[in-house]
Amino acid sequence: MRTEWVETKLGEWMGKLVAMLGPDPKFICGDNISMADYCLLPSLAKFQAGFIDHVPPTCLDKFPIITAYLDRVRAQPAIKAYYDSKK
Repeated sequence: MRTEWVETKLGEWMGKLVAMLGPDPKFICGDNISMADYCLLPSLAKFQAGFIDHVPPTCLDKFPIITAYLDRVRAQPAIKAYYDSKK
């Protein structure tokens, strides 16, 4: 079921997120990071983490706007420090 979802529904869901980001994406609510970004990061990061059966950690790679968005959020000093402390 997860394999089918990744193959058929993930693109639809990512398309909606890309539309929310707009043509010049920075963050969900504009140029500044907001709680929406802080809440969305862990949900999207799970797709890349590799611990969900039948969901390859590369499944977001075909959505460069999304992966660039995740990189921008993860680059925020407090978030970067948190992730660096978990390495």
